[in-house]
Amino acid sequence: MTLAYMAAMGLISISARRYAKSAGSFTSGGTRYPAFLIGFLLMSEFIGTATSVGTTQTAYKVGLSAAWNVLALTIGFVLYAILLAPRFKQLGENTISGALAKAYGRPTKLATSLIMIFALQIVAVSTYAGGGTILAALLNVDRASAIVITGAIATLYVSVRGMRSVI
Repeated sequence: MTLAYMAAMGLISISARRYAKSAGSFTSGGTRYPAFLIGFLLMSEFIGTATSVGTTQTAYKVGLSAAWNVLALTIGFVLYAILLAPRFKQLGENTISGALAKAYGRPTKLATSLIMIFALQIVAVSTYAGGGTILAALLNVDRASAIVITGAIATLYVSVRGMRSVI
């Protein structure tokens, strides 16, 4: 089932490729999405396998209070979707560093870009580890190999198909 799901998502992303013909359409998914939806899409990125699998493991070790992590993330992203996403969208920038550059200049843009690169690398690695752990159990393969496979497929998938494939 997992392989069939991955194949279906691959076919969908191939058909969506036509929308990612420019840098603008690559980052926006080829269309305009409401700011509220973008906030919830961000929430789905962070509350994924890394959070759910990691929280489950932590809850098993230390108790149910570990679930506060997911609840806190949910509340934070709902508030972001309602309060901040519309303002961010009004700026007309596709990145946080681009929005900050308008107010604080190029040095702030570069610093923010570097910080975001490292922060999102941590998110990506934890997501690949969570997905790889699940894939290893489903396919009965080595966990390290499953993590590498998950990371390679996810990186290729997003690189080739653009933001529409993510959304």
